Amino acid sequence: GDIESHHKLHDLRVLCVAWAPSVLQVLRVQLNAWGMRTVESKGLNALELLRKAKAEGDPCRVVIIDFNTKGVDGSKLAMKIKGDPELAEDIPAMLFLVPLRSQHTVEAEVRLLGEVEVVAKPLRQTRLGECLTTLLGLSWASSMGMSMSMRLRRSESNPKQDDANKPHLHVLVVDDNVVVQQVAVRMLQKLGCEVDTASGGHEALTMMTKELFDIIFLDVMMPVMDGFEVSQEIRRRERHNAVARGEKDSQIRIPVIAMTANAFKEDEIKCLNAGMDDYLSKPIKISELRAAVAKWSTQVQMNKKLHPTSPALPPSQNTSPAVSPVPASPIVQSHQYARHS
Repeated sequence: GDIESHHKLHDLRVLCVAWAPSVLQVLRVQLNAWGMRTVESKGLNALELLRKAKAEGDPCRVVIIDFNTKGVDGSKLAMKIKGDPELAEDIPAMLFLVPLRSQHTVEAEVRLLGEVEVVAKPLRQTRLGECLTTLLGLSWASSMGMSMSMRLRRSESNPKQDDANKPHLHVLVVDDNVVVQQVAVRMLQKLGCEVDTASGGHEALTMMTKELFDIIFLDVMMPVMDGFEVSQEIRRRERHNAVARGEKDSQIRIPVIAMTANAFKEDEIKCLNAGMDDYLSKPIKISELRAAVAKWSTQVQMNKKLHPTSPALPPSQNTSPAVSPVPASPIVQSHQYARHS
């Protein structure tokens, strides 16, 4: 039969966190229908159960958290799970169950946690299946909401081939929110990147005088010095250093990718006018990061060929920030607007 039919959701382990027995029962019935194995918690021992599952060599791939769980703050529990050193490479995907009236509020609250899904109650099996397969990087095909086929990500179906193709880039993540930093770092490390972080614009620029970064992921809204100012300063230093090398225009252009919670066309234009090359909407998804890294790898290789050991951006004589808009990169032929989800 179809090779895709060999990959099933069955046998995957899921931790269900809910106070109400009725919610746990609904989840158990729906997940067991696909052959998934459920571990159940009323909340307080959730992290302990995840650690135990990993220690047994059978980690939970997904955690489903009912936001109405008594005595449990869903966001804080998710942050504890994502930041737990014992789980390390086995941090599960997160799915939150919320009352329909609270859906938008909860989505705003958990959006900084990275790749999560929010599902409104009452729970529909088709919707649950779509969210699970999205989180796990599988494809969902349904017939009357019950049958499905999955296609594993290439990185899961052939890990050795994927490791050989990983870009091995040195990137800098600039964001004043520690949670966003941690989530981005883990995703980029999974893509084979070496990652450094900075919590503000001035710190980032200082780091760039000492190290060579291949790509900069830059939060737009930061205190003191925002992402627009940082990007303009990077481009101004590139131009200054080009003049110092006797070049008319800088041939080295470090890809700068904006990260922002705003998803409006005018924000995209503002980013490009500030000298940024690309644009990702928060919460950042690993699929979008993977696409961005692949997209800008050509420019990175070009930079390395031109000046393989060049320090990133030594500060130029004139330290005043650039004020005029910087033209968008000539290598950007058509900018893919990042969809906000």
